[in-house]
Parts: sequence; C-alpha cells; structure tokens
Amino acid sequence: MTSRIAVLLPFMLLAFANCAHTGELKTEVVSCASVENPAVEVLVKDYTFEPLEITVPAGSVVKWVNKGPTSHMVTSGAPDASPGAVFGTPFLAIGGTACVKFVNPGTYDYFCRPHGNAMKGAKVVVE
Repeated sequence: MTSRIAVLLPFMLLAFANCAHTGELKTEVVSCASVENPAVEVLVKDYTFEPLEITVPAGSVVKWVNKGPTSHMVTSGAPDASPGAVFGTPFLAIGGTACVKFVNPGTYDYFCRPHGNAMKGAKVVVE
C-alpha cells in the first residue's frame, strides 16, 4: 500500500498543481474584421447589454455591437473591482463593434466604463 502511494503521489501533486493554474482568466481583443463567425453577438443599447449573460466554449470570439444612442466601452471586472484587469475595448461609437477572444475557461464579468453602475452585471461564462 505504501509503495502504491509513493508511486501515485507525484502524479496526484502534478494534477493538483495544474488545477491551480486553470483559474487564470485570459483574453485577446481582436479585430472584428478578422472574425468570420463570432460565437455570440451582444447588443449594446439603451444602457444595457443584450443578452446580459452568455456561455461560450473556450477559444470563442464574442462580438459587441453598439446600437445605442451614445458611445460605450466593454471593460472586464466591475466599476469598483479591478476594472480592465483582463480586457478593455476602446470606445464604441454608435454602430461600432469590438471583438474579444476568450482563451481560458472561467467567468468574465464586464461593464461599460463610462456608464459604470448604470451598465454593470454582465458576464461571459467560458466552458
């Protein structure tokens, strides 16, 4: 029994060590012109995101389209908790677009930086 544990222990430790790294949130802001088929298109309008929550597989690109009457930004985090730590888009003019590739699994909260508390609570769940 002891020899079995000694043989399995290094593999178990390696497995747990790898699990510790899966929580890293990683994205890439990409040019929408280079994306043929985004996984989901999120509308930014009337000071909200539609849909508010989406689920996509790892490696997917999400496209935001500003259909509202004013400029917006898509910024990771929350207004009071590490805004922009994972991703942030430039201002989206009326009709403008932004695309983000979600590399690692996890939950990515986001909001509109200029409109802070009025446009928060949105999330991308990456499986």
